[in-house]
Amino acid sequence: MVYHDRPALTKMSIDDMVGAMHYFADEGHSVQGIVIGDSYNVAEYARGLGLRHEMFKNDPLSNKFSFAWLRAVQAQCDYIAWWGSNNVHGAGYLAECNERLLGNKVATFGTKNCVIVSAEPGEEETCVFTPLNKYLISSGQFFLTYSIQNSVNPLTIYDEEQTFNFDGKILDAMTDKWGDGIIEVVTHDDEDCLDVKNKVNIHSYESYMNMSHYPRYVSRKDLKHRHPSLQLYLEGTFNSC
Repeated sequence: MVYHDRPALTKMSIDDMVGAMHYFADEGHSVQGIVIGDSYNVAEYARGLGLRHEMFKNDPLSNKFSFAWLRAVQAQCDYIAWWGSNNVHGAGYLAECNERLLGNKVATFGTKNCVIVSAEPGEEETCVFTPLNKYLISSGQFFLTYSIQNSVNPLTIYDEEQTFNFDGKILDAMTDKWGDGIIEVVTHDDEDCLDVKNKVNIHSYESYMNMSHYPRYVSRKDLKHRHPSLQLYLEGTFNSC
């Protein structure tokens, strides 16, 4: 996980990430967690949950993401799973990913389902976002480490002034070498991923809600009962810790 600012949202996502790690560990997988950012408060929280935290400044952003991929590859796990710093994932999706991990290795897999949720008080409306073409939802996407090592140079993959599409660049490099057929979609339902947006997101909550072609979904108050980390965030648990 790479983060900047948004400490309460980041802690929500770290809580979700740790829950996923415990699930995969219980299923027999060896797991490691790495969190990268520049907050001592978040660093203390992550380390308290058994994660490895790396301090890295946010500017230039391209260097930070290059560093993240290098650290992930160096962990020498079979797969690298990217976790967003304002995302949580459904238990059903994790179970589907576990089934995929137990099968034959695949270069990359993940979901195309994401529910857009507001982090702000009183905003209960949600919608479902689905990326176009070959792309997957970046949070919760798994990459075979071997495939990354043999198609991506983390030191040169990003433009110096790049500020978004960091996951897309990785996927582009992989498919440029092996074609789009390496991508596998794994899904359980629309709640595979929740993207919880506050007012500092590059792509705002309002920008999604203003798109009439994004289907409206259940209210946030209904969602939170199925996603413990989101519920803790909405209750203010991560504001003071």
